[in-house]
Amino acid sequence: MQLEIDTSQKPEYLQFVTRLTGTQDFGECKTIAFKKDWLAVVVYNALDESNLGISIATDSPKWCSKAVLKVIFGFPFIQLGVNRITATIRETNEKSTELVKRLGFILEGQLQKYYATGETAMIYGMTKDNCRWLK
Repeated sequence: MQLEIDTSQKPEYLQFVTRLTGTQDFGECKTIAFKKDWLAVVVYNALDESNLGISIATDSPKWCSKAVLKVIFGFPFIQLGVNRITATIRETNEKSTELVKRLGFILEGQLQKYYATGETAMIYGMTKDNCRWLK
């Protein structure tokens, strides 16, 4: 089965990410869905002049290939021209924390009692200069 990349912004993609991440409202955003015998959806939101937020949700660990990562990071850094990407993760979300670290994000800080539950948000960032997936 060949990898399919879908940029059509289907509502079910945001629903998929909401179901897996618990985030209810991404605001104005763009999605890219990667489909094979699995589904991975990336949400880009909170775009300003040089930064945007990123959320990744998947139903399988098989999604993480160099080809997929090149698209995930090429879109914001090359097509949109941002200088950095920010990932905001619940302090208790160990899987997401490990993922962003493996992708090359760096812990930049935390926001105490950021979520309605009282949980702390961990802020991870990646700059275009430090993105190994574009090389």
